[in-house]
Amino acid sequence: MIQMKYIFLLMIFILQGITFTTNAQSDVYSTLDKLITQSHQRGLFNGNASVYYQGNPIFQKSIGYTNGAKNNDLSINSTFALGSISKEFSAVAIMMLYEKGLLDIEEPVSTYILGLPAWSEKIKVKHLLNYTSGLPRLNFRAIKIASDFDSQLQQINALKFTPGEGYLYSNHNVLLQVKLIESITKQSYSTFIENYFFKPLKMKNSSFYASNEFTVTAFNNDGVNDPNRALPIKLMVHSTTQDMHNWLLALHAGKVISSTSLAILFNAFDQSANAALGQGESIKNKIVKHRHQGSHFNFESQIYYNERLDLQVILLTNNKNFKLDKITKAIEFIIKNKPYNVPRKSIYLAIRKTSYDNVEQGIKLYFQLKHSQKKLYDFDNKNELIRVGYKLIAQKKYQSAIKIFKLSTTEFPDHANAFDSLAEAYYANGNLKAALANYQTSIKLDSDNINAISKIAKIQTML
Repeated sequence: MIQMKYIFLLMIFILQGITFTTNAQSDVYSTLDKLITQSHQRGLFNGNASVYYQGNPIFQKSIGYTNGAKNNDLSINSTFALGSISKEFSAVAIMMLYEKGLLDIEEPVSTYILGLPAWSEKIKVKHLLNYTSGLPRLNFRAIKIASDFDSQLQQINALKFTPGEGYLYSNHNVLLQVKLIESITKQSYSTFIENYFFKPLKMKNSSFYASNEFTVTAFNNDGVNDPNRALPIKLMVHSTTQDMHNWLLALHAGKVISSTSLAILFNAFDQSANAALGQGESIKNKIVKHRHQGSHFNFESQIYYNERLDLQVILLTNNKNFKLDKITKAIEFIIKNKPYNVPRKSIYLAIRKTSYDNVEQGIKLYFQLKHSQKKLYDFDNKNELIRVGYKLIAQKKYQSAIKIFKLSTTEFPDHANAFDSLAEAYYANGNLKAALANYQTSIKLDSDNINAISKIAKIQTML
C-alpha cells in the first residue's frame, strides 16, 4: 500500500510538470515526512501538517499529542486555535458587506456604530483593516465579561496617531470590525461567519467553540498545559488543516470576495507591517503569495499560498516554538527539488525566562549555547534577541531591554531593526539622545524605515 501511495503521488508530480532526480530526495512524500518527523524529534513541531499542490493533498501528517501529558495522539481531524488567522474572517466579512453596498470603507466608524467617543469620527473603516486607526493596544487581561470591551473603548481619550499616518497592531481594530458586522447584519458575529463562510465552504470542523471531541489543549515545552483562558467574546476560530485549505482555495479563486477587495485586504502600511490577511505579494493587482501566522498562548498556526507554484502549506500546532515559517520554507524548497534545512531551536525560547529574571545571566546563557550547541539553535535568526528585548520592554524593564538590544546590534551590525529596537528602548527609558543616534543608524541601514523617520522628527522637536 505504501509503495502504491508513492507511485500515485509521483504520477501527480509528473503530470503537473514537476520533475525530480533519482537520488534520495526524489521521493517528495518521504522527504516531507522526514522534515516533519525531524522537526518533531527536535521538539519544534507537535501538530498537523498538510501540503497541497494544484489542489491535490500530496502530504498530510499528524504528529505528537493532544496535550502536555502526551497520553493521546493527534488525528487529522484535530482542531487548533488559529490565533490571529481568525482575523481573516472578520476582514473578509467587512469586504463582503462592502461589495453588497451595506457599508463604505471610506466612511468613519461613527457612521455605523453610535455612542463611541469623538475619535470614532476620525477613523475610517479601512483604517481598521490595516491597523492604521491609531487605537491603542487592547488589554485582554482586563476583559472578564463582554461589556469590558466596550468599557475600554469608552476610556480611550486620544489616539496614538492620526488615522492613516501610523501603524499599531491593536486588537481594538478587529473587535470594532466585529461590532460593525453585528451592527449592520443584526446578527451575532459567530452566526454570520458560520452561515456565510463555514457552511458554504464546507469548513465542517471550524467553529468558535473551544470544546468538541477533536479539540486539543496547548502546552509549553515543559509539558504544562495552558490554563483555560476562553474569551467572553467569540473571536477565536478553531479549525483543521483541511478546512483552512478550503478557505484558501475559495478566497484565492474569487468565490468569497473579488480580487479587487482581496487586494485591499493586503494593503499594508509598509513592508514590515501586517495587512488584514497577514503578508502578501501581488502582480498587477493579483495576489500571488499569501502568508499569515497566528498564535494564542501555546497554539500557533500558519497558512501559506503560492500562486506561481499553486502550492498551499497549512501548519497547526498546540506547542508553539516559532518555527512554522522555517518549516514552510523548507517544504517549498522540497517541492522545488532544492536543498533544505531542518529548523533549529529558538534561542528566544531558550533564554527568555532567564533574561526576565536576570538579563546578565540570560546573555551568559546565550553565549554558552552558542559555544556548545550552535548547530542545534538558530543563532542566524536576526529577530530572536529582538523578541526577548520587546518582552522586557513590555515588563518595563528598560535597562535590561537595552542590554539585549545592544547584544543584537553587536551580533547583527547590518540589521536596521536591531538599531531601531535599541532606539525604542532608549526612547521608552527617556534617553532621547541615545534614541536619536540609534534611529539615525537604522535609517542608514534602511532608508525606508518609516517608524525611525517619524521618531527622529519627533525627537528633534522635543530636543
